[in-house]
Amino acid sequence: MNRELFETILSAEPALDRDGDAFDVNRKSGLSVLLQATSGGPVPLTRVQRITLSDAIARIETEKATYTLPYEHLAGLKVDRADEVRTGRAGFGA
Repeated sequence: MNRELFETILSAEPALDRDGDAFDVNRKSGLSVLLQATSGGPVPLTRVQRITLSDAIARIETEKATYTLPYEHLAGLKVDRADEVRTGRAGFGA
């Protein structure tokens, strides 16, 4: 994938709010960035809160870490429906 395609995907997603070259995840949505795997299907990078685009890389911020990746390692997005996003204790929906 290249920046233009990834930016198009991000821009089309209602779970994201654009702020210049960055995209913030709505509080009601759970978002994962799908990464290209060397074998098998894509691997999700979960609990994404913000994605910032630059010329050659994407900076992906989660609740606990920040990842800086080239666009060719990105495969797409996974967005959980708001009613399925869980907060609080395990086993209980908010």
